[in-house]
Amino acid sequence: MWLSVPSKSSSRATSAGATPGGASCAATSGWRVTVAEANSTLAGSGDGRLPRLIAIGAVAGLFSAVFGVGGGILVVPLLIALLGYDTRTATATSLAAIIFVAVWGTAAHGALGNVEFAEALLVGVPAMAGVTAGVAIKRRLPVDVLTYGFAALLVAVAVLLVLE
Repeated sequence: MWLSVPSKSSSRATSAGATPGGASCAATSGWRVTVAEANSTLAGSGDGRLPRLIAIGAVAGLFSAVFGVGGGILVVPLLIALLGYDTRTATATSLAAIIFVAVWGTAAHGALGNVEFAEALLVGVPAMAGVTAGVAIKRRLPVDVLTYGFAALLVAVAVLLVLE
């Protein structure tokens, strides 16, 4: 099994299309590591990466189950703030992580009868087209524009929630 995992030598200053470790994540020259290599890198990092990743995941899972949010609202800002990811890498990593949260959360809520599967399909299938368009747009925007745009979105959502 192969995963894309940022290296332990992440820095806040990364260029567009680069991972925190500096490796290119372009589709044509992607990089891959085995799960064993990723585990070895994270466990041996000594910089507290592993506990921070576990904490981010635990908080995201809790908020996902309680509020239906986690990836964009929590994981992305925490990967940026605590681990130095750039916005592109943080959002892509969050989307990869949310696969596991979504499957587990759907199963848990499905067992309780809380999931409207037909409506989920009607939201999820068009969302795949939205993701495709979003990735195409995101590739053309500078990281700073993405970061400020994301921050503005979070503020707008907070204001809307307070006004309801």
